[in-house]
Amino acid sequence: MMAKLTTRNERFQIDFTQQPLSNFFYQQSGDSELSNSLLRIDNAWLAKFINHARLTVLIACESIKDLTVIKLLQNQADKGVRIYLLIGDETQSKTAIDMLSGRCLIRTGIKQQGTLMLRDHVTLQAHGFLLTTNDVFVDDQAQSQAIKLDPMHREHCKLRFCLLFWEKSTYEYLEHNKQQKAVVNPDSNIVANHSHHLYGTLQACLTDSFSSLKAASGSDFNSLNTPTRLLLSTNSKLIGSKANDGVALTESNIPNILFSDDGDWLLPDTPDFSVTNWCLKLSASQSKQMIAAFELAHDNAAWQFKLNAILGDIPSQQAVRFGDQPRSILTVQQFSSEHLNDVYTDTIDDFFAKSADELALHATRWQRDRLAHYVDFSVKIHPPYCPQEAKKDALYQDWQHAEDDWQRSLSTLESLQNTINQQQKSIADSLKGFIKGFLLGQGQSVKQFEKELDGIDFFVDLEGVADIVQADTNEILSKIK
Repeated sequence: MMAKLTTRNERFQIDFTQQPLSNFFYQQSGDSELSNSLLRIDNAWLAKFINHARLTVLIACESIKDLTVIKLLQNQADKGVRIYLLIGDETQSKTAIDMLSGRCLIRTGIKQQGTLMLRDHVTLQAHGFLLTTNDVFVDDQAQSQAIKLDPMHREHCKLRFCLLFWEKSTYEYLEHNKQQKAVVNPDSNIVANHSHHLYGTLQACLTDSFSSLKAASGSDFNSLNTPTRLLLSTNSKLIGSKANDGVALTESNIPNILFSDDGDWLLPDTPDFSVTNWCLKLSASQSKQMIAAFELAHDNAAWQFKLNAILGDIPSQQAVRFGDQPRSILTVQQFSSEHLNDVYTDTIDDFFAKSADELALHATRWQRDRLAHYVDFSVKIHPPYCPQEAKKDALYQDWQHAEDDWQRSLSTLESLQNTINQQQKSIADSLKGFIKGFLLGQGQSVKQFEKELDGIDFFVDLEGVADIVQADTNEILSKIK
């Protein structure tokens, strides 16, 4: 009877320690915030800045929505502080315009990134700040990063504010909620020493900086000269295209800073070269401070780049993210286990002769979600099966006919053998009776002679029975004599 084939349940291990890895970031303990070199502006800080104004407040931003800020400006305006607001988005600032128009001098139509704030700008107590976002004017829970302007920067920014406010704006609100076309400054044309804050001028101003770029944080703005060191946020969309030696990732909020042979720049968090960008070309002292902060932040950033390595060199529990899939964080394991899909062999030779790892080779090649030094696999291997639509060959019927013929022949032979056995037994019994009678006639004891007869085997051939009887009789007669 043929044995029934059963599936093979197999286990095997593959060593991936020599698997090469490339273009990935590995996580190191801790992180460093470049933003520590900047001021962190929140709603409380903004309230203090506005409330300390004595003569003037100048604010240039895209929109003002936070009701707390609006009320602070309203209160100061009611106290006699002259407030100038240069707003980009009138729709988003509708509430502010409704509450402040008629109290403050409001002009609109200048799309902006970043924010400029000046206080008491014509006095010895003047203060000025550049904010990298507009968030703190929109949400009372938001924060913005800022840098304090030195006297020279403060003067330059005041001139650019006045140029945009008086000569470039589109509409103005002199009375409550009454919009009218902005009137150009009647006194004289305003001349600003630098033009990088004006509409669509920043990119041209940065041409020399881009061509000699040495390092950057936040973005390198696809400059032709790739910086040797680049610090990006882990949620940056540039990681995939910028991943290379010298690139580090931080989980903290970082400003956009460019370091070049032509000078260093602090830019808005979301620069737009087609609009006004409130940015700053750093002074020598500011650059020195910012470079030191950048180097510290870069070296201590949470994620450092590795160009090439083998998996065995990366310790267990190390977190990594690959440059082309930076959103996915993977952890290296020492051991892992995996159950594979069933394997169906094509031939019976494959089922019996090939090893499990050979049969499952297509499913056990290394891949990123299999990031372990050693992987234990389990798999069920099936023998080849007939397809459901398979039909029996005519040979099967021929085999069945041959089997039936053989069984019939076997039955005939068994019947003949039984007949022969019965005939042999009948002859042997007749012969024993004849010899018994013969010997009793010779005066032998029946019991003694029967005992001797029981020890004699009779092998009777139907064709030669007479010869056997004669031979045995001669032998018995010789013993009696």
